[in-house]
Amino acid sequence: MLNRLSVKSKLVLLLLAVSLVSALVVGILGWRSSRAALSSTILENMTALRRNRADQITAYFRHMRYTVEVLSEDDMVVEAMVRFNRAFRQLENSTIPAEWDQALDAYYTSQFFPRLFANLPGQADYNLYRPQNQAGLHLQYQYIVANRFDIGEKLLLDSADDESDYSKVHAYYHPRLRNIMRKYGFYDLFLVSFETGDIVYTVAKEADYASNLDQGPFRRSNLADALELVRNNTERGTAQLIDFALYRPSYGAPAAFWAAPLYNGNHLVGVLVAQISLDTINQIMTSNQQWAQAGLGATGETYLVGADRLLRSDLRPRIEDPAAYQTTLTDLGVAQRTIELIRSFDTTILLQEIDSPVVTAALQNQEGTEFTTNYLHRSVLSSYQPLVLEGLQWALVAEMDADEAYAPVSAFQRQLLVATVLMIVMLAFLAVGIAYLFMRPVNLLVAGARSVDSATVDSELSAVAVKIHSHDEWGELATTFNEMAQGVHQQRVLLRAKEQEVTQLLHNLLPMSAVQRMQQGETEIVEQAPQVTICYLRIGGVTALAQQKAAPEVAALLQDLMTDVNEAAGRYDLEQLPAPDQRLIAVCGLSTPHLDHSRRTVDFALALRTILQRLNTRYQGQLKIYGGVHSGPLSGAVLHGAKMRYELWGEIVAGAQQLSTEAEPDQILVAQPLYDRLQEQYTFQRPVKDQSGSPRTGQRGTTPPTAWVVVGARQEGGA
Repeated sequence: MLNRLSVKSKLVLLLLAVSLVSALVVGILGWRSSRAALSSTILENMTALRRNRADQITAYFRHMRYTVEVLSEDDMVVEAMVRFNRAFRQLENSTIPAEWDQALDAYYTSQFFPRLFANLPGQADYNLYRPQNQAGLHLQYQYIVANRFDIGEKLLLDSADDESDYSKVHAYYHPRLRNIMRKYGFYDLFLVSFETGDIVYTVAKEADYASNLDQGPFRRSNLADALELVRNNTERGTAQLIDFALYRPSYGAPAAFWAAPLYNGNHLVGVLVAQISLDTINQIMTSNQQWAQAGLGATGETYLVGADRLLRSDLRPRIEDPAAYQTTLTDLGVAQRTIELIRSFDTTILLQEIDSPVVTAALQNQEGTEFTTNYLHRSVLSSYQPLVLEGLQWALVAEMDADEAYAPVSAFQRQLLVATVLMIVMLAFLAVGIAYLFMRPVNLLVAGARSVDSATVDSELSAVAVKIHSHDEWGELATTFNEMAQGVHQQRVLLRAKEQEVTQLLHNLLPMSAVQRMQQGETEIVEQAPQVTICYLRIGGVTALAQQKAAPEVAALLQDLMTDVNEAAGRYDLEQLPAPDQRLIAVCGLSTPHLDHSRRTVDFALALRTILQRLNTRYQGQLKIYGGVHSGPLSGAVLHGAKMRYELWGEIVAGAQQLSTEAEPDQILVAQPLYDRLQEQYTFQRPVKDQSGSPRTGQRGTTPPTAWVVVGARQEGGA
C-alpha cells in the first residue's frame, strides 16, 4: 500500500504521524494533569464548602448557647422568672368558670386536635391535654382561647383583660421577652418552674403554655427532657442542648431546645428554655435558598443528619419542587405515611431517614470527599464530616451530582477534543505546505529529468535547466543536476553524431532495409526480393591514372567521382553496395519497391558513363566504365564475422557480373529480359562482332547472345 504512494504523500503522512503522536502525547499528558488538577480543585471546593457550612452551623449553635447563657444571668429575665412564678402561684387558687373549661374543650377539639392529628397519630381526648391546675386553665383561656389574635399570632397579645397580677407582669415583660426572641432568632422562649415543672410563661402561647412538664400531657416531650437535663446539671450560666424531636404543642413540628438554670442570688428559681428556630438552620444549610450563588450549582446541597439518621435540615429537591420530590420518594419505595407527613409538615426534618455510606462514616467520626450514591440513588460527589454540637453527634454532608461536579472536566475534555481536531486540521494543512515546499525542488528535478529524457532536439535538451535558488543541499543538487544535464546534452550530441556516422557507414555497407531491421534489433537479417534490377560496374584506368598523376590529384578525382555517383544513386533511388577493386554494385527495388526499377537502373548506368566522361575532361584522365545490368529475383543477407558485410546471391548477380566482364570500355550490357522490357524506351544494339562473326569481347571471352548494348534513351518522337 505505502509503495504505491508518492514521496509527497509519504512525507505528509510522516509529518502528520509525528505531529499527531506529539499532539497526542502532549494532549494526554495535559489532559491527565489538567484533569487531576480540576478534579483536585473540585474536591477541594466541595470540601471547603462542607467545612464552611460546618463552621457556620457550629458558630450558630455556639452563638445560641452564649445567648441563652447570657440571658440566664440577665437580671430582667431572672426578675421575670420570679414574678411570673409568684403570679402563677396566685392563679392556682382562682375560680374557673365552667364556660371557660368548655371554651378550652372547644378550642382543643375544633382547632388544636385537627391540626395535630393530621400530622401525628394520637387520641383526640381533651381530658388528656387539659391543664392539671387552675392556673393553667386560667392562663390558657385568657391568652389562647380568649386571645383575639389568630393561631400563630397569639404572641401579639400583651395583656389579658382579667386584671390579675399575672397579666400585669405579662404586660410588662412580654414585649421585652418577645423582642429578645425575635432578635436572637428563637422560635419560642419558656420560663419553667424548677421545682414544680410548671411552664409559667411562653412567648408563642402554644398548647404547652401553662402546662406541667412533670405530670402534664407533654411530660414525655424533649422539652421535659430539657428540664430534666438542667435538674441534673444545675451549674450556673451553663446552657444545655436537647436534640430535635417531633413536638406536639407545635402540631408535631420538629423542635430542639436550649435550657439553662435561672438563679436569683444563690437560689435556683427556674429554668430558661429557648426553642430553636428551624428557619435559621435551613437558611444556613441552604444559603437562604441561593444554592447556585453559594457554589452548589444546579444540583448541589448541604444537609444535617442526626445520630438516629433522621434529617436535621431540609433537602433542596423538596424545597425546589415538592410535588416532584414526593413522586421520586414514591418511586424509591418510601413509606406512604412518611411522604404524607413530609407534605403535611412541609419539611423532611425528622421525617426522612438518610442511611447512606457517607452518613455512616461521618457518624463514626470520619470525614472525606468521594463519589458515592446518595439518598435518591444518584451518583454524586459527596463531602462529609462529623459535627459535634454541645454533646450531639450529627453528620454534615455536602453533595452534588457527579455529572455537574465534573462538568468542568467534561467541558475541558470537549475543549481539548475540539482543540485537538483543529490542531489536526492545522497540522494537515501545515504538513501539506511543508511537503509542498520540501518536494518542490524534487518536483523540479523530476520535471527536469523528464525533460532531459523526453528531449528529442538538441535545442530542447540544451534549454533544460532546474532553477533552485537556495544554498542548501537542494541548491547543490540542482547545480549538479544541471551539470549532468549539460553533460547528457553533450553526450547526446556526440552520440547522435556517432549514430549518424554509424548509420552512414551501415548505409555504405548495407541496404536501407537491412539497416532499418538492424536498428530495430534484429540480428539474423535475410532478405528476398522477387523482382529487382542490379547494376554491376567496373571502373578501369585508375591504375594508369595513378601512375601519371600525383596522389592528391587522383584522390580529388576519386572524391568527385564518389560524390557524383552518390548523387546519381540518390536521384534514381539505387542502393550502393561495397565492392572491391574499383567495382560498384547498385541495386534498385531492394529496400524500396519501384515499378520502374529497370529503367532507373539503366538511367543510373548511363549517368555514370556521362560522369566519367566529364571527369576525364576535367582531369585529363582515361577512366573507362564496364557495366552489366540484369533483372530478376535476388537474395541477400547480413553476414557477421570479423567484419560485417552484406552478401547478395542469385542468377542476376552472376549475370550482371558476367555482363560487366564481357562489356567493352564505356559499354553497358543488359540482359535479354531488360531489353524486352525497355526496348521502347532506349536504343539498343548488338555487341560488336569479331572477324569470325561472333560477338567480340576482347580477351575476356564471348558475350552471351542474349546481351544488348544500351546506346541511350530514345528521344520523344524518335524511332
